[in-house]
Formats: sequence, C-alpha cells, structure tokens
Amino acid sequence: MRGLLSHNASLVRDFSYNRRDIAEELMHSLSQVEFVGVSGPLSFDGADRIGISAFYQIQNGSAVPVAVYNRMIQELNFSCAACVPLSWSDTEVPIAERVLRLRIITINPAAFLVITALALVGIVLAFGFLLFNLHFRKLKYIKLSSPRLNNMAVIGCIFVYSAVILLALDHNTLPDSLEYPTVCTARVYLLSAGFSLAFGSMFTKTYRVHRIFLRTASGIVKNKLLQDTQLICVICVLLLIDGLIVTVWLSVDPMQRQLRNLTREISSTDRSVVYQPQVEVCGSQFTSSWLGALYAYKGLLLVVGGYMAWETRHVKLQALNDAQYIGLSVYSAVVTSALVVIVANLIVERVTLAFVLISVLILLSTTSSLCFLFIPKIHAITHEWKCRLF
Repeated sequence: MRGLLSHNASLVRDFSYNRRDIAEELMHSLSQVEFVGVSGPLSFDGADRIGISAFYQIQNGSAVPVAVYNRMIQELNFSCAACVPLSWSDTEVPIAERVLRLRIITINPAAFLVITALALVGIVLAFGFLLFNLHFRKLKYIKLSSPRLNNMAVIGCIFVYSAVILLALDHNTLPDSLEYPTVCTARVYLLSAGFSLAFGSMFTKTYRVHRIFLRTASGIVKNKLLQDTQLICVICVLLLIDGLIVTVWLSVDPMQRQLRNLTREISSTDRSVVYQPQVEVCGSQFTSSWLGALYAYKGLLLVVGGYMAWETRHVKLQALNDAQYIGLSVYSAVVTSALVVIVANLIVERVTLAFVLISVLILLSTTSSLCFLFIPKIHAITHEWKCRLF
C-alpha cells in the first residue's frame, strides 16, 4: 500500500501534460469510479459519463418519454412510471435492421425475342432491296437514283439492324461479363458506321439537289450534277470522322460493363428485406463527354440535312427521281434521332420499356428509309412491265 501511495505521489509531483503514462493512469482511475448520484447510478467509460438514458418520441406534436435504459444492468425498460406506449403512424413497427439484396434487372425475354426477330426481318428486307438494286442497276430508272449510293445506304441500314440486336444482349443473354465490353464496342461502331452510311447517303443526295436548285423558283438546272464518286467521297469522309472519334474514345477510355443503381424497393412479403435493382450499362470514365461530341457532330448533320430537305421539298425532276422520298427519309431520321435521345434519358429505370421504345423507333426509321428508297422504284418497274405485257 505504501508503495502504491508513493507511486501516485511521485506521479502527481512529476505531473506534466507531456507525460503519457500519467494520462493513462488518470484515465484508468476514472474508469473505476462508480457511485449513485441524484439522477441514478453513475460511472465513466473513458471520458464519457454513463448513467440512465431516457428515450422520447414525438406524439401529437410533443416529446413524451417511452423508455429508459440503465447501462449498469444493461436493461431497456418500456414500463417505467413516466413511460407511455409507443405509437406508430402506419401501425407497423419499424425494422431495426434490413437485409440489402442486389438484383440485376434484365430485358424481358419476350421483348428480346420480338425485337430480335423484327431486326432479323429488317436485315432480310435490306438484303432483298440490295439484290434488287444490283440486279436492275443498268435500268434507266435505277441509274437516275444513283444505285451505288443506294447500296451504301442499304449496308448502313444492315449495320443499324445488327446494332439493335446487340442492344438486346444483357446479363440474361450474356452470363459471362467478360464478353460485355466487346458487345459495347461493337454497338458503338455499328451504330456510328450505320448512321454515317445510311444517313450520309441521303444527306449527300439532298445536298446535290439543294446545290442544283438553291433558291430557284423556276426549277432550272444551274449547275452540273455532282458525280456519284464525289458524293461517295463525302460519305467516306463522314465515315472516317466517325471512326476516328470512336477509335480514340475506345482507345483512351475503353467501354466497360457498369451497374447503375435504380430506386430501392422494400419487399412486399418481408419488410426487413430491401432490394437494390441494378441495370447493366456500357460506360467509361468520360462517357458523357464522348457522347456529347458524337451528338454534336451528328446533330449538326441532322439539322443541315433537315434544312436542305425542306428547301428542296418541291423539287420534281426525272434526273433526280427520288428527291422527294430522300427528303422524307431525312425528316424521319431527324425526328427519330431526337426521340431516341429523349427516351434514353427519361425512362432509364424502366429497362424493358426503354429498350422496346428505342428499338422500335430505330427499326421504324431504318425500315421507312429503305421503303422510301426502294418501294417507288419497285412500283415503277412493276408498272412498266405491266404496260409492256398489256
């Protein structure tokens, strides 16, 4: 005992704020203090005062005691003299702990099959139009419509149909996540190349008509027709710009499989379970910036193409026998592109609905463009054959 007192006296005599051993000794002594005070039993855990804790709940606009907790005996008492029963607004007791479960939302299999089937039908239709165009390319009516440009438009449409099929691939159809980045890359290349070929062909044709009849009410040809070779070079330039943007994007900032969290949902059968829906997306670190560059570039083409199509809407000339139909195709592409961007950003949480709407819009625009290009030609050739027969 004398040794302990001597030790404590030595500590007090040599006290300094820099002495860590003294601080630890004081904290140890404080943790052993226990006594009964006016408010009940008291003790200290470290530097914190420990006593009896009271819990209050807001009922009818005022705080009322509902329980007390005694740390000394580790008891939570809801039956104290001043306690009132707990009251819950929805008559259901809140869950203290919840289980969070992740759930990947995939495209409905029926929607996947229907859209894939429609895209395959579109590819078959496009190949049919391509064979028709190649077979009758030497006929005057087909020659006047620039068959080589029509071929490029058909190939672009096939690329777009193929991209729609890739849009349907997700966790349900691609269980191996390592394949997803490849699908993401293929989507971007096919959509970009398909747009440049399909819309580029219509854009260059419209440009040729606009150049010939620029602000002329008489409809007299002022300039020579631009040769198909020149227009093909323009399409190749558009395709090259697309390829450069996408290649730089995927080289510097490659696409990866990412999971985007949607709004959490409480289980309808077990309130202690919360589901975190997630949807697979193709993304990279600066996806928004790269998409912004593509949207700006293609949006400019759409605006210019739409303007030229409107300027030449009344042009009717045998030498440019599909000018009006090309204008309709341009209008269709402009409207569809705007709707696709809007839908893609508005209903991201409705995965199947967003996929169906975007796919249907793309399929309708692509198919209508093909029909505007080739149905009048098929009708004209069929009519000519009937006249020869009868």
